[in-house]
Amino acid sequence: MTHNNPKKFLVGSDVEQLSRLDYVTGIQRVVIESHKFLYKELNNFGFSIQGFMSRDEPRLLEYRKSKYYMSDPVINGEVVDLASLDLVLLLDLNWGFSFPALLKEKQKRKLPVISIVYDFLPINFPDWFPVENAKTAFRVYLQKLIAVSDHIVFNSKKVQDDFHSLNWKFQGQTHVIPLGAFDVPSKIPHYLSPPKSIITVSTIEPRKGHSEIIDAFDILRERGENFNLFIVGRYGWDSEELVERILTHPEYGGRLRWFPKLDDTEVSALYDGSTVAVVASFDEGFGLSIEEALAHSLKVVARDIPVFREREQPNLTFFQNGAENLANAIMKAEGNNWNAETAKTLRTMDDFSMELCNLITSQL
Repeated sequence: MTHNNPKKFLVGSDVEQLSRLDYVTGIQRVVIESHKFLYKELNNFGFSIQGFMSRDEPRLLEYRKSKYYMSDPVINGEVVDLASLDLVLLLDLNWGFSFPALLKEKQKRKLPVISIVYDFLPINFPDWFPVENAKTAFRVYLQKLIAVSDHIVFNSKKVQDDFHSLNWKFQGQTHVIPLGAFDVPSKIPHYLSPPKSIITVSTIEPRKGHSEIIDAFDILRERGENFNLFIVGRYGWDSEELVERILTHPEYGGRLRWFPKLDDTEVSALYDGSTVAVVASFDEGFGLSIEEALAHSLKVVARDIPVFREREQPNLTFFQNGAENLANAIMKAEGNNWNAETAKTLRTMDDFSMELCNLITSQL
């Protein structure tokens, strides 16, 4: 795109969904961290980034209840009109986005749109989600997203492969830009002589594998292994029996603890007080917990699934399905020496944001 006027190119990022929320999940964290990086980096290229909303409605300000949201300079800045934008970023999962408004604007002029698709799980595994007709609803949403997009970014090759398997027509370009840790990787472990502690960080929902983690914890207890188990994450859905199991477990409040409402600082401290992280999801679009734990110098045990295999590296051990296999993998990881190469090889959100920034600037 060529401009003869001296004004800065204006990148617009959809902040409609962010404005409604006061809790933070993985996608919101990706959006916020990307905003913080892009806000600074785009300025070096002579561009600026501001928030926009697709609907002409009063802006909800629920995000102001969260200190973490308040660190995002885009959502806290002026919200601009769609008509003023030179490029559109759709980073969030916004079911209420007005695609007709964006299509109408694109019909008037060249307006590049870059979108991120994090996964196709509601299509591939609709039973994992509480939304009625989740598969159909998500399919319709994604097809609308694709119709307005010139570039689609996938956060893993697995998600890109899932997209191609659907055989949907798309005239634009696709890109794989893996996510990364939110924290700068530590060069050495924080702990000196910690108690053996397992940590798992994720929303409590069916696909995250919590039951298998508790089973493995019980197996280790039966073997006489003195591990703690820290379960970090708010309650999601369809897991009432699991919550009952946690609350009635004989070690609950002692060696087994559930932390449903920790902020980022508290989660970081709990990572630093643990020795092994377990990521037991049956499927993911990415699974940021792996990078997060490795950045805190934890040895990580992850389920052996394709999206996790994309990130093989030191200090990451895989396990096959089954609590016995998980327990054995935890013991193997616990006994391994920490390999300092992780500090050199681990991706961060700055790496993700820089590649996204390069894609944005190539379009303007």
